[in-house]
Amino acid sequence: MIPALTGCLAAVLLLLTGCAMPALFRSEEPPSPQAVDERIVAEISTRYLKNEMITFLDIQPYSYGRHVYLVGEAGSPEELDLVVTLAKSVQDVRSVTTYVLPKPQQPVCSSLDNARIQSLVLTALDADGKDAPYSVNLTVFQCVVVLTGEVDSRETEAKLLSEVQTVDEARKVKSLLRVVR
Repeated sequence: MIPALTGCLAAVLLLLTGCAMPALFRSEEPPSPQAVDERIVAEISTRYLKNEMITFLDIQPYSYGRHVYLVGEAGSPEELDLVVTLAKSVQDVRSVTTYVLPKPQQPVCSSLDNARIQSLVLTALDADGKDAPYSVNLTVFQCVVVLTGEVDSRETEAKLLSEVQTVDEARKVKSLLRVVR
C-alpha cells in the first residue's frame, strides 16, 4: 500500500511541476536578442578553443543583433579564413565583419602598452560621467583602439570617437559601431 501511495504522489508531483508534460504543451518564450548574441559569442569562442590552428586570444568575437564582429590579429591568411568560416557556421549568425590585422614578427606594442591605452580610453570615455546609450566594447591591440557595439545615433558614434581620439598613445582608432534606432 505504501509503495503504491508513494508512486501516486510522485506522479502527481511530476504532473504539477510540468516535468512529465511534453514540451509541446509548455509555453516557452524565445530567447532574448542579447541571449542569442551571448550564445553566438560563446559558441564561436568554443570553436576557436577547439581548433589548434587558431591562437585563441588574438581574435575576439563580438555579436550585436546576430551580426558578428571579429577583431584582432591573425598569424596567417589561412587563420583569418578559418576564423571567419567558423564564425559563419554558427547558428543564427547573419553576417561577419572583420577588423583583423596581420600579426607582426616583432610586436608593435607590448601587452602593457595596450593595457595602458585601454585604461586611458576608458577614463576618457567615462569623463562626462554619463553611461553609454547602448552596448559598446573596446579592443586594443597593436596600439589600435577598436570600438564595437551599438549606439543610438551617428552623433553618439562621433562623440565616442572624438573622446577616444584624445588618447595620444593610440596609433589609430577604428569604429565598427552600429547605429540602432
